[in-house]
Amino acid sequence: MRRSIPQSIFALLAAPVLFFAQSASAAPSADACGNIALVATGSCHLDVTGGCSAKCEPLTFQAACDGKCNVAIDATCTASCNTQCQTDCTVDPGSFDCEGKCETDCGGSCMSRCSASGDQANCSAYCQESCKSTCQGQCKVVPPSADCNAKCNGCCGGSCTVDANFDCSLKCTADLKGGCTADCTAPDGALFCTDQNGRDQYVHVTNLADCEAYIASNFNVKVEASATATCNANGCQGVGTAGVGCSTQPIGSAPLDVGAIATMAMGLGLIVSRRRRS
Repeated sequence: MRRSIPQSIFALLAAPVLFFAQSASAAPSADACGNIALVATGSCHLDVTGGCSAKCEPLTFQAACDGKCNVAIDATCTASCNTQCQTDCTVDPGSFDCEGKCETDCGGSCMSRCSASGDQANCSAYCQESCKSTCQGQCKVVPPSADCNAKCNGCCGGSCTVDANFDCSLKCTADLKGGCTADCTAPDGALFCTDQNGRDQYVHVTNLADCEAYIASNFNVKVEASATATCNANGCQGVGTAGVGCSTQPIGSAPLDVGAIATMAMGLGLIVSRRRRS
């Protein structure tokens, strides 16, 4: 009877380890990061209460909202843009700049897009940033040696994408603000990644471990975090601007993490082994 009790406990504790090992083998998906639309990133970090909430403003939601809004491009926009783009490109194809042309065309419509906004200044700033990041993403894959058709497809794809998705994207920034602020006060903190322009972008995380795996897999970047925090029965308060990972649940009710489960399982395995030898 002495052997059966530790063995049954070991089996129960080993099962979650096997479950997490199997889960970790799945291909990382952007869904865990709220389908974030990042062209590139140099770093990602978890922020906690302090300067974190101040970052919860429209421009930091750009990549997150681009990933949430996928309205179909209007064919009229594409046709009109391509006609003008082809005319400009054929004058000097070698010096035609896909990204520059895209930003000019897209940014020129920001005033009309924001005409009904109650805060035209912030709306316009957000629109310009949308044009910049989207045009960079669309034109990044177009080599300088490409012909006018390829360059104009990239240029108009960027400009018309912003045009089609702008209302959805602008509304999305208001929807994400509450979630961002809440993340800043959570134990893990809010996740931000720098974009290709060096601006922090909020990541709407649905599963932190899977999101970290996605970022590591696609950008070769590891999420920076710190365990520096003061924890008590009421929760955790981070120090500085690094994420914290301690539990806010009372002692005795907090779930065991994978490392703890694995350690305990290994320990119990040794106990079973020793008792058999004895």
